[in-house]
Amino acid sequence: MRKGSRWHSMEMAGIVCYTGATIITRSREIIEQIGRPLELDTDGIWCILPESFPEKYTITTSNPKKAKVVIEYPGAMLNVMVKDHYTNHQYHDLVDPENLEYSVRSENSIFFEVDGPYKAMILPASKEEGKKLKKRYAVFEFDGSLAELKGFEVKRRGELQLIKIFQSSVFSAFLQGDTLESCYASVAKVADYWLDVLYSKAANMPDSELFELIAENRSMSRKLEEYGDQKSTSISTAKRLAEFLGDQMVKDAGLSCRYIISKKPDGAPVTERAIPLNIFQTEPSVKHHYLRRWLKDPSLCNFDIRNILDWNYYIERLSGTIMKIVTIPAALQGIDNPVPRVAHPKWLHKRILERNDTFKQKRITDMFSVVAKPKPRVQTMEEDSEDLFASQETPDIEDGLSSNSMNRKSLGPTVTSKRKRPADSLEADTNHLNRSWRDVLGNPPKMGSSKEEVRAWIQFQKKKWEFQQKQRNSQTKRIRKDAMAFGGGAGREEAGSGRVVRSGPAMTLGGFLRQAHRTLLDVPWQIIQLAETNTPGQYKLWALVGNDLHLIKLIIPRVFYINMRSPKEESEDDNRTWRKVNKTLPRCYPVHHLYEYSLPEEVFRKHSSGLVADLSSPDVEGIYETQMPLEFRAMVQLGCVCVVDRSLAQGDTDTFELNQLKFKTVAQYQYLEEGSMRHIYFYHHSSGSKAMFGIFFNHSKKASIFVLDTVRTNQMPNMANLYNTERNSRIGSGIEDSNLPEANFEFDVKFETEARKIHRQIQRVLQSYRDEKKGPTLVAVQSPLKLTSLTSQMPDLGEFPQVPVHVTDPETMYNVLDWQHKGARAMVRHFLGVKQLLSTSMEQSRYFHIPVGNLPRDTTAFGADLFYARHLQKHNTVLWASPGPRPDLGGHEHDDNRAVLEPDGMSATSQINQSSCYSTVCVELDIDALAVTTILQANNINEMEGTSSSVAFDAAPQASLQDMMNGPDPSATVYDETPRSASAFKILRQMVAAWLRDVSVYKNVFADYQIIHFYRWLHDPNSLMFDPALHRMLRNLMRKLFLHLIAEFKRLGAIIVHANFNKIILCTRKKRLEDAISYVQYVVNSIRGKELFHSIDLSFNQCWEYLMWLDPSNHGGIKGKLPKEIQASEESQEEMRSLNGEVVESEEQTNTTTDEEGPLIEMAWNLAEFLPKWCDCQSSFNNVIASYICTIYEKMQEETSRHTPGYTPMKRKPSSQASQQPAPADSNKTCAEFAQELVAGQLAQKLYFLTQRIHKKGTASKEVEDAENSMMLTTTFHNFPALEFVKSVTKVLSLDSTVAQEVCKLRRDLLKLLNIGEFSAEAEWKDPCVSYILPEVICHSCNHCRNIDLCKDVYQTTERGVRVWLCPVCDTRYSTGDIEQQLIDLIQNNSMALILQDLQCENCLEVKQPNLTVHCSCGGHFKTLENHKEFENKLQFLVSCRVTDLKNMNLILNVKDKVEVKCLGVGLGLVVSDEHREASSVELSFLLQHFYTTEVPGLQHTNQLSDFMPCSLLT
Repeated sequence: MRKGSRWHSMEMAGIVCYTGATIITRSREIIEQIGRPLELDTDGIWCILPESFPEKYTITTSNPKKAKVVIEYPGAMLNVMVKDHYTNHQYHDLVDPENLEYSVRSENSIFFEVDGPYKAMILPASKEEGKKLKKRYAVFEFDGSLAELKGFEVKRRGELQLIKIFQSSVFSAFLQGDTLESCYASVAKVADYWLDVLYSKAANMPDSELFELIAENRSMSRKLEEYGDQKSTSISTAKRLAEFLGDQMVKDAGLSCRYIISKKPDGAPVTERAIPLNIFQTEPSVKHHYLRRWLKDPSLCNFDIRNILDWNYYIERLSGTIMKIVTIPAALQGIDNPVPRVAHPKWLHKRILERNDTFKQKRITDMFSVVAKPKPRVQTMEEDSEDLFASQETPDIEDGLSSNSMNRKSLGPTVTSKRKRPADSLEADTNHLNRSWRDVLGNPPKMGSSKEEVRAWIQFQKKKWEFQQKQRNSQTKRIRKDAMAFGGGAGREEAGSGRVVRSGPAMTLGGFLRQAHRTLLDVPWQIIQLAETNTPGQYKLWALVGNDLHLIKLIIPRVFYINMRSPKEESEDDNRTWRKVNKTLPRCYPVHHLYEYSLPEEVFRKHSSGLVADLSSPDVEGIYETQMPLEFRAMVQLGCVCVVDRSLAQGDTDTFELNQLKFKTVAQYQYLEEGSMRHIYFYHHSSGSKAMFGIFFNHSKKASIFVLDTVRTNQMPNMANLYNTERNSRIGSGIEDSNLPEANFEFDVKFETEARKIHRQIQRVLQSYRDEKKGPTLVAVQSPLKLTSLTSQMPDLGEFPQVPVHVTDPETMYNVLDWQHKGARAMVRHFLGVKQLLSTSMEQSRYFHIPVGNLPRDTTAFGADLFYARHLQKHNTVLWASPGPRPDLGGHEHDDNRAVLEPDGMSATSQINQSSCYSTVCVELDIDALAVTTILQANNINEMEGTSSSVAFDAAPQASLQDMMNGPDPSATVYDETPRSASAFKILRQMVAAWLRDVSVYKNVFADYQIIHFYRWLHDPNSLMFDPALHRMLRNLMRKLFLHLIAEFKRLGAIIVHANFNKIILCTRKKRLEDAISYVQYVVNSIRGKELFHSIDLSFNQCWEYLMWLDPSNHGGIKGKLPKEIQASEESQEEMRSLNGEVVESEEQTNTTTDEEGPLIEMAWNLAEFLPKWCDCQSSFNNVIASYICTIYEKMQEETSRHTPGYTPMKRKPSSQASQQPAPADSNKTCAEFAQELVAGQLAQKLYFLTQRIHKKGTASKEVEDAENSMMLTTTFHNFPALEFVKSVTKVLSLDSTVAQEVCKLRRDLLKLLNIGEFSAEAEWKDPCVSYILPEVICHSCNHCRNIDLCKDVYQTTERGVRVWLCPVCDTRYSTGDIEQQLIDLIQNNSMALILQDLQCENCLEVKQPNLTVHCSCGGHFKTLENHKEFENKLQFLVSCRVTDLKNMNLILNVKDKVEVKCLGVGLGLVVSDEHREASSVELSFLLQHFYTTEVPGLQHTNQLSDFMPCSLLT
């Protein structure tokens, strides 16, 4: 206990340390009697125990609330020792403070808790002899995931990334292999890979990856001058950074130093050979100069990083890590060095030589081992002819103890049995064993409570077990006898399964049936498709079993959970449909008595109304998992490969239940490997009365084409020539011939006018293929219809497993004259690519563990649902899967509406905007992977705020021992769903970490897709596992991480112009573009060097050399040109946009002007769009602002060229004319002085003229021709065009703070021309456009997520007279229907928030608690928290043509037309027409609008109408 601490006491410190040491010592002594201790610490002990040692023990109590208590037996064993030796029997409690009376009792608060068991534990070794490393280990769960990692370099900051990556991949390799040799061989592969990288000097690795691999990152906690004469690599790096970046870059504390170690200067210590990584990102001349200087080699010409690095240094660093983790532990375990390039230390090499010395005297135990005593051999009288020893060979005495001796049977005495068993006795025993144990032994007695009853029950069980053992032995002998009789072997054991698959030939029909039965029970099923039937709960399961295709009926029961407040009566009925379970409920709701029910689906649907009634019962807390689709449950539980549980499978092999099948991974068994199945391609596309069908057979190279039209017209091309042409073009484009179907197909084209005839012909083609019996075949179906619709039209199609091909042709493809030619070409192209599509679908099915025939269109979202559901089930959690937008919370989802009460300002805190004029270079950076980084760094984000995930406000409540004994406290209140979702959020983080591990270690592209689409899945209400609490929790953490990122940019000297979750615009304070780019790269690399922001992707987008910024919709400036290497990424994006086939121009592009010799001026002023065009307001505004920006920029360029470093004035020969002309008067003026004179002089005169001309052209009598813009005006904007022009121009010019006084004077003079007072209300500038931000709109094409301002968004255009919004990344238009639905949801949520709002006192601001009080306890009146006027404005904006008419959204208006509001006396009645009784709840929004704006007689306080809502009459 250090001095200066709050409770400093050396005596107490000694007592605590001694007590802890003795407890651990006694624990070690106990563990050594059972197993082996592995790692000791003051707060715990890691040990390995035998598998037979009991893990858990159940105690039956008399407490009815907790009838059974399960304790951890190892922990209880150690707790008994703690209780016996460390209980304080003289603990005093103060009873009477006045008389100082105490009560004495026993107290002990020390106890052990058990963690585990775990699958494996890896402990490193020390490189020094006799020394052991403490607090370093890696522990793995049984599923292969890393449970705990402590003390290794991968957990530290500043370590080599090479060592971190090696350690992150090497630990999982320890789980591979069956023996020590194979285990270390797999580990050696990882080590050899990274050693090869270093020994080959990273020959096949790009420089960027090499820099990331070998660079070390250290942060300096103090300023550079405070270190004095100290020497270290980070200090040397900081000093060298100051040499070429300037002292300003290293003046502050917290500098992040990234460096590499060079091999030169020769003989210099490591601290003097640290080279900053930033030098390799500068200009070549600067890099060459400083590298020659630091390496002390003026003749250096090769500046390649591989020539500079000290490779021996990095090899030594990596070899040290390999020693501690691989080679030294292997040598101590008697394994040869698995990595020979890493030599053993001298002490270890010496120990190995001593152990392997051939001249060393051996012990007797090294040569002889104990052999079990042989059993006596029974010899019958047939074998005992004359000599008892005639059949025995005389063994050699030297082979007596040899394990390979062939005469082992002669080592023991031979016992002769002379009595033979009669044949009838053997037959009787055989018949006896064919009966069941219940028929032979009778019914078992009940296990009572007395000793006699228990003893009788045990005796009966022993007889039953003996009888069952005889049955198994008899069955094994009979099977072997039958197999030998047919000439076959005893059987073969399938690899890795432990199951015996009988392979004897089946000579009869019964033999064939038995063999098929055994195949279904013993061979794993490769599930192709799970299809629903007309019978509820019964599904068709297509599975490949061995080499045969089977159609099996699968019964999926409805499983749900009921949480009851009182226990059910236990019964001994074996047919009961419920059992008591212990699981974690969604949102961590308290578990009282949880029961799992399993019912047939028909029974569940029949009694579903009774379940709703039971939910209202006070004894039922909730009913869970009633909304989960049965198909989803089967996929979660089965995967794509399963085996039959022999212990549960009985009777018919045609029908199985879900619990009879067990999940298996594709690592254990193969799934649909190439060549295991054939496929037929079925194509269908229709448009109106036109349709085209195609069915292709690969094996016979034949295809049938059916054309449907109102008349039989043959406009089809030559299909054979078309097919061969398209195939050759594919081969010419680089596609291998093996990935395409074979050439020279035969096509049969038919034309029909009725779809039924085509359906019958297709069925005949399929039937003929079935009759040929070509083997297991699936049908790849590409159709706009669902598979169930196609099967209903063509029933024979259901005789094959169907795999959907999710490729859709445009609906208007047939709306041309040559539609048959176009449709045929599209069909052939799809067929040529179907083989690659099926291969990709197979790979995706293997990763998702889902049948390939059940892959949905949105595979990433459905895959995330599957992964998350399996992770939750692994953690014993009840699922909340629901097809609707609300999660299944057992009924609580309809009671708790706090999720919709999120204020509108939540998105405002995620955006930073600083309006100003920036005369230095500004750079826009794109942000990506913010959500994934946030969930992975959730614990670090809490630690950055001074707390931890265990003690934070949003931490999950921990159950105490008292709660475990007595059950949870029902009175416990949680005021936010965030703490309830903490455990689910932790599991979610584990799932994302598993995806990231699959990407980094196994390079799995599907895991990368899951990471990319993770936030879209979490945000999508259509996801089965959608939970708004998890989304809100992640968004809050994203906001915190975003603010930390902004603070880091500010700490490094950048000015934030604008920032949100998608982009950051920085002002670099650099005049030259090259300096600004280098500075931003340095800042970005410094931020990436921090662990908190390591996974965030920051990339360049664009830059400005001069920028006037008001907001994202109003800005203008001079765009700069990024360097070529940075523009390469932008060009790739442009190519991707051009491939979309849509050429659209945004407002930003149309307002961008360029000159062949001048700068590129970008004008994006939304406020200018609302100036009238008929009086030249818009053009005048654009000309004034553009000329001002261009003039100031040219002056800046002139001033910069005069002060450019290295600029040398040249004395020129004076000419006759130039010598006589005087120098310009403004050539020596600063840019600020020039701008002030420009505004006060030339620009002011121009504005005086323009204002008078606009004022004379028109007034309010001129009609506005632009009706669209007038709908989005906040005020009567066009009544006084000249005034609006003056306000807009002066508002933009006032952004430049250097001309603030001149602009103020200019504004006053312009207003005088219009007879408007300077301080009048009319002269105040207001944004002419209304703003409504739609949060988190996600592009379905590129997955880009952003907030859209519906009226002011820059990325919007007009298509066919309808205004649409575009994605800024891929230029794809957003779905108008999705935006409209999101607007309807916002209306519903806002109306719900308005109804559920609280009342607040006007005086003390206390929230109203009693319901019936009229006044507050302080005497004040109550007011509502939400302003109904704001809600009315939102409705007016959304409903009354501002958005709906402009964007062609009719659904909102249709909902509005359904409702009719009428005032009935003093009350309010809502009358809904009969045809619209089923109107959605969004209609409440429009009712509320009238409710709050209609004056009702008798109600004086209209702002408190929410108090009277229950009294309204709903008809």
